[in-house]
This record gives sequence, C-alpha cells and structure tokens, in this order.
Amino acid sequence: MKIGYGSIQGFTHRKLEYNNQDFVLVSENEECNIGLVADGCGSGANSEVGAQLGLKYLLRKITKQLNSNWQINLKEELQDYSRQIANLHSDKPKEFIKDFLLYTIIGFVETNNKVTLFYYGDGVIIIDDQIKVINQNNQPKYVNNELIGNEGGQFIYEEISLDKQTLVIGSDGIEDFIEGINKGEIEEYKSLIQFINDEDNFNNPIHIPKLLKKYSRKGIIKDDCSLIIMKK
Repeated sequence: MKIGYGSIQGFTHRKLEYNNQDFVLVSENEECNIGLVADGCGSGANSEVGAQLGLKYLLRKITKQLNSNWQINLKEELQDYSRQIANLHSDKPKEFIKDFLLYTIIGFVETNNKVTLFYYGDGVIIIDDQIKVINQNNQPKYVNNELIGNEGGQFIYEEISLDKQTLVIGSDGIEDFIEGINKGEIEEYKSLIQFINDEDNFNNPIHIPKLLKKYSRKGIIKDDCSLIIMKK
C-alpha cells in the first residue's frame, strides 16, 4: 500500500495570521493502515490543539481495538476525553472547549484491502474519480458540539474494497485545490486523476506539502488544506 499526505495553512488564514487548524495523522504497518484528518473550528482561538489531541487519542483507541469493534462508543469516548481535558485545565470548561476542542474528523482504517471510511462533520472523499463533498453549509457538526449545547451528530461509516482504486480523504480545503485544477490554475496537472496518480506523492514526503503551499501562497487554496492519498 502507498500513502502520501500533507497539511498546509490556507491563504486566508495566512493573511489573518491564524495557525493551520487542520491536522493529519498516518500510521502504516503490516497489520493495518490508518489515515486521519481533523479540521479545527475556524472561530476557535486554538482549535488546532483539539484537532491534534483528538486524532492522537483516536489513533491509540483504533490501534488498541483493531481486532474488536473500535467503532463502538467512538463519539462518546472522544467527548469524555475532551470533557476531562477541559475540566482539568479550566474553571470554565465550555469556554475552553469552544477555544480549543472543536473539530471535525474524517479517516480510514485499511486491513487486508478492506477499508472502513468514517467521518464526523464536513470534508471530502474521492474514490478514483468520484468526488463526494460532505457539505454542512459552513456550519459543520463538530465532535464536541453537544458539550457546549450545540447540535451534535454521529459518525458515519462506509465499507469499501480497495482493488485498483485510489482513495483520497481530506478537509474541505481540498475543494479549493480541485477547483484550481479544473480552472487550469494548477500548472503541474491538467486533471485531478493526474495529480492523484503522480508517484511523487508517495516517493517524496515533501511533494504534497510543497505543492499545496505553493498554491496557498498564490491565493488559490484559501482554506487550510489537508489530504491523504492511498493506493495499492
């Protein structure tokens, strides 16, 4: 299995001097491949903190429970973890969660060429040339929404078999990159499929971050943009 990934600060966040509020985490071994992307809430002062902590907790949980049902109580355990962090660090846990712990998640777990896709909130999934945009009208249901009295949601799961397919997951910033390719603004590629199949994505670990950063600086990728590509 080949995996490539990258995460960059979008043009708008660069101008506003925000941090990159996305986070990517990848684990590769003989037993399984796991790819996770979190997108922190744009209005949260430091939501990249929650994105990083949430994914690290999630990776540990999935790895420990890989041979059982890791999906059980996934939201509840993440929320319990967040509640503990907020109570430990603040006398105003709801305000702490608003500032630090609001994020969406999209990920995959691959074992024996079978892939479990899962997501909570918005994002993008691309299987071969089929693009699925998970659109929540710029009001994504963050994992910890219910802890601050906002409307929550559920993890959505999808099982696929990975034969010769390519899989891309990422934050909604990918939409800017796809639009740039379609408009001919990404000079390296004439199509999305050409980008996905570029072997440099897998052979050179800085290829994807460098490419995305180039078009963030040019103003084409406006939002923080994070993606993971996987193929056989």
